[in-house]
This record gives sequence, C-alpha cells and structure tokens, in this order.
Amino acid sequence: MTKLYLIKYTTLILPFIGLAFFLYLNKSQKSKILQISFLLAVLLFSWVRFVEPNIILTKEHKISNINEKRVALIADLHLGVYKDDSFLKRVTTKINQIPNLDAVLIAGDFTFYPTKNQNLNDLFSPLSELQVPVIAVLGNHDVQKPGPDLRNELVLALKANDVQIINNQILQIDELNIIGLGDHWAKEDEVSLISTLETNDKAIILTHNPDTVYYYPESTNFLTVTGHTHGGQIRIPYLYKKVIPTENTFDKGIHQTPKGPVFVTSGLGEVDLPIRFLVPPTIDILNL
Repeated sequence: MTKLYLIKYTTLILPFIGLAFFLYLNKSQKSKILQISFLLAVLLFSWVRFVEPNIILTKEHKISNINEKRVALIADLHLGVYKDDSFLKRVTTKINQIPNLDAVLIAGDFTFYPTKNQNLNDLFSPLSELQVPVIAVLGNHDVQKPGPDLRNELVLALKANDVQIINNQILQIDELNIIGLGDHWAKEDEVSLISTLETNDKAIILTHNPDTVYYYPESTNFLTVTGHTHGGQIRIPYLYKKVIPTENTFDKGIHQTPKGPVFVTSGLGEVDLPIRFLVPPTIDILNL
C-alpha cells in the first residue's frame, strides 16, 4: 500500500518537476532539439497520467441475435488508491444517458486497495443511481488475488447499492439467461453450471477472466463477456501484448474461440501504475 501511494504522489508531481527542468533548459540556452524533446515528454506523461485515464468513451457493438437485448458492459473499476466514487459517478451518469438499455453488466474487479477511510458503501453508492438492473460478478482483485480480503464487505456494499451478484448463479431476464461465473485465478469459476442449460437456450456468460472459456464443457457455444485485460492499459504497440495477464491471446473486443465468442471490455480503471495510453476507459454497449 505504501508503495502504491508513493507511485501515486510521485506521478502527480513529476510533470511539475519536468516543467521546471524544461524552463531551466530554456534559460540556459541548451539545444532547441533537447528542449522540444523534453517538453514533448512532459506533455505525453501529463496526458497518460491526468487526461486519458479520465476520459470515458462509449462504444456500440453488434454482437449477436440472441434476444434483441441491449446491455452496457463495464469492468475493472478498481476503485481505491487511484480512483474513487467521483469517477464512478461520472460513469453512472454517462450510462444513464444511453438510450434503451436493458441492463448493466459488470465483469468484476471493483477494487484496488481501497483505504480504511474509504467506506465501501459510499465508494460504490453511484451504482444505486443506475436506472436499469445492475448484474455483476467478482474479479481477482475482489477475492484477494492479489489484494486485501474484501469479498464479504464488498458483496454487502454492492447489494446495498442495488447490484445483483451472480457468482456461479444464473439470472434470467425475460428469455435471456445470464450465467455468472466466479473468478478464474481464485479457482471459483464453476463452469459445470453451463451444462444446466440446453445448447439452444438464449444465454450469455458473464465472468471476469476470459481464460475461463477454455475450461467450459465441450458443447458450449454461448457468448461470453469479460474484462481483466485492460486492453493492455499502456498500449505500446507489440509490447503491451506481453503484459496482458492471460494464458491465451486475449486483448479487447471480440475473440472467436472453440467454446464460443468472447467479448473483452478494456475496462475503466488502472492497476500498478495510474496511467493509460491509447486505451481510454470505455463503456461497451452490446446489442445482442
């Protein structure tokens, strides 16, 4: 925790130190190329630290013809050391402006080392303002893989804010079955639950980690929606693929697998470093 706060506050002041050094270079009449290069570096760092992590995009996707449902998919809020309820309030306000939604699906990782001063009920209170049903599963950071053990109090806080948690449960909205699976890293994804449905049933699977799909029963062909990857978070071409924390080649967007299509949202929050590059926080709107 101390290390994370050191990172947080160091990255807050780095641009000001950089700007001061740029003014020094300018005053001492150093090479113009050096001055411009240093200024561009300061501006780029300011963008990835302060601007891009606070952009909230909405993206529309036509996924399938399951049941003519329209849902918003979000994941990886990671409220805690880097983001708080004020960011979540902006997210919920934006979701409430999206027309004709049937539900909001949250694919886990609600937290990232929240402090003792951050009451979880208050931290997630903006979720209670959403105007459609909110359905969620937990992610690895919510069940101590890694992170503090917050599962019980987090579930209570989410339920108090009108979020339906369906870890290893099936919820039905009209004719659409939503299968919620627990976290893969914690070995809590009870994939046998999928076999309780018929192959011709209308269903989608909500889970945190896209790797779960490779453990499904053989006959599975349902759409799976997930988070976990952050789209790389710092999307330096080619290099970002090396740090995505999955066993298989998942990134963001739609992926075809032997066990059915998988849609991966690039999420809303950050871990490790409070920066995003070329992959801003996104609310994905899935037309099913």
